[in-house]
Amino acid sequence: MSNYYKIAIALAVSTFAIGTTEFVPVGMLTDIAQDMHVSTGMIGLLVTGYAIAQAIGAPIATSFVGRIARRQLFAWLMMAFAVLNLLSAIAPTYGILLGTRALTAVVHGVFFATASVYLTKLAPVDKKGEAASWLFGGLTVATVFGVPFGTYLGEAVGWRATFSVVGLLGVFGY
Repeated sequence: MSNYYKIAIALAVSTFAIGTTEFVPVGMLTDIAQDMHVSTGMIGLLVTGYAIAQAIGAPIATSFVGRIARRQLFAWLMMAFAVLNLLSAIAPTYGILLGTRALTAVVHGVFFATASVYLTKLAPVDKKGEAASWLFGGLTVATVFGVPFGTYLGEAVGWRATFSVVGLLGVFGY
């Protein structure tokens, strides 16, 4: 297997984990709300706030990582992703949970901004069009399988387990 495909698969697994963590709270709104002692509307902000943090924080953060070697950057980003998801899993308060989700969103944005360019540049000339499909394929699989499985896991053993599993999955991605 070529180096390109090994990296493409690793990045696709990472995008699967990232895509899952982005939307999985939707399926666990009630459970998280009860545990955090807030309304389900407040828990909905875990998804909306994620999007806002990503839209504002990612461009700013991405502007600071231009000189970091990409493989090293992806390793750091996915380690931060794992740690932030584990911190989300053990968050004692809603404010801390919202904060860890916002930071995870920034990691998500930086990852996508840099991974899409990196993989496209790394791809052989005849595979340039395929390169982005690896990343978006990871997101699609996350939406179709990751979020429903995460919701199931949350119902079976608790929402905190879902964040823990997704965080650990991020470590395996890269």
